[in-house]
Amino acid sequence: MRNVGIGRLRGKIIYILLTFFYMAIIAYISLQPVDSSYKAGVVREVFHNLLHIPAYGLLAYLVLCCFSLLKVRMYIFTFIIATLYGIFIEFCQSFIPGRFASLMDIFLNTIGVILVLGFIYYFNAIRSTHEAVRE
Repeated sequence: MRNVGIGRLRGKIIYILLTFFYMAIIAYISLQPVDSSYKAGVVREVFHNLLHIPAYGLLAYLVLCCFSLLKVRMYIFTFIIATLYGIFIEFCQSFIPGRFASLMDIFLNTIGVILVLGFIYYFNAIRSTHEAVRE
């Protein structure tokens, strides 16, 4: 029994480290200065903006995994942490040359968080229903 607890703790530590590493990657990519003379096409700009959804969806998944071993309101905490991080990054972008804070980016970040949390909640609900039927 004791080894199970240690294994879960190691798993949690790994997820915490992965989450902070991924947050650092998001910050590094998001806070790079942009050459003001560079003009992206509309398609490229839309594609770039849509990448916010899977990027913050993955962040939500990692944060959720950090909380999954705790008996807390993990979905609410995950939503708050991932969404506030997206808002924080957008705020920081307003100080970077060639970058600006965008409400659309915040919206897309939040959509990514909500989609992943919704899928995970839905599939966990299905799994628990199937387990209850088996018993």
